[in-house]
Amino acid sequence: IYTLSLHDALPILVFLQDPDPTTCAHLARVISDTCGAGQNAYVTINNKAEGSAPLSVVELGKLAIKGF
Repeated sequence: IYTLSLHDALPILVFLQDPDPTTCAHLARVISDTCGAGQNAYVTINNKAEGSAPLSVVELGKLAIKGF
């Protein structure tokens, strides 16, 4: 059994390893436009793109809510 301490996880939780603001902004616009048209938007995010799926979701959500 592998356990991960908060100290080990801190770099993962604090910042994105490889931020991609251009793609994030494009996805946010598509999500905003799709939901604005009354449709549901589904997004699959993993750790490979930016290094932290949870933080990628937070950043994408912030932009999509703004109606980017």
